[in-house]
Amino acid sequence: MERGSSIKMSKFLDLKSTLKAVDMRDKDFYDKMSDEDKKKYSPYMLMRYTASVKSDQFYTEHYIETVNECVNKNLWTLSKSHKKLLWMLTSMCGAFQVMFHPWLAGPKKEAKNKQEKMLRELYPNKKLDEIELMLHINDKKELKQLAKDYGYDDKQLKDWF
Repeated sequence: MERGSSIKMSKFLDLKSTLKAVDMRDKDFYDKMSDEDKKKYSPYMLMRYTASVKSDQFYTEHYIETVNECVNKNLWTLSKSHKKLLWMLTSMCGAFQVMFHPWLAGPKKEAKNKQEKMLRELYPNKKLDEIELMLHINDKKELKQLAKDYGYDDKQLKDWF
C-alpha cells in the first residue's frame, strides 16, 4: 500500500457482502475475491454465521439443516486445502433472499472451583482469562471481602468458601 493512501486495509472479511453472496447463492463469489480476502476467509466462521438466521421458523430450520448437511459434516476434512469447495457448499444453503445472520456464541465452560463460580456470577461479562487472572492475583480473604462488598450474605459466602 502506498504511503499517504486513503484506502484502509481491513483485517477482517467483509461479512455483509459475504453473507449476502451466500444468501443469494453466488457460487462464483469466491473466485471474485481478492487474494487478501481469500486469506481472510474462514469456512468455520462463515458456517457459524450462515447457520443462524433471524427469521421465521421455515428459514431458520432451512439454514440450520442445509448448513449441517452440506457444510458441517466435512468441514474439518476440507477446511485446509479445499476452501473453494467449502464456499460452494456454503453458498448452496442460501434461500435467494437476504437474511440477518446473528453470531451465536458457543457454550461457556464450567467453573473449575467455587471461587471461579462466584467471580463469574459477579462479573458475567468478563472473559475466562480475566476471571482466572483475578483468581491468581487475589487470595481467598480478598475474594471473600469482594463478595461482601457486593452484598452477598454469610450463607452464600459459606457455599463459595
